Amino acid sequence: MRYLSYTEYRNLGGNLDVAAFTRQIFRAEKKVDIHTVGRLIREPEISVTVKACLRRLVDYMHTTDGAESGGKTVSAVSNDGVSVTYAAAPTQAEITAKEEAIIYEYLARETDGDGVPLLYRGV
Repeated sequence: MRYLSYTEYRNLGGNLDVAAFTRQIFRAEKKVDIHTVGRLIREPEISVTVKACLRRLVDYMHTTDGAESGGKTVSAVSNDGVSVTYAAAPTQAEITAKEEAIIYEYLARETDGDGVPLLYRGV
């Protein structure tokens, strides 16, 4: 079961085409599953907060796709002098840290159907 459909993604403000969305959603859901220790798999209904988290994660993952392998992103463009400035590609550690920050930002206070916090890992 998908946690976020393409239609829901678009309704939440996502702007990727269906092909780009499909490439990223599987990876995004797996990252959320890792941090929630699979709690969402058992949920009959996925909350809007989780869907919003996935939308933001998919968009971020799309912008950094290939960056860890040396890809560069455009940071500034000037039309008058035909100038393009490239930003340094983020490292894999920076990408992972940002993905985890997105997950924490959205899911830190969310609970599953049994009232257990989604990010709880046990003691």
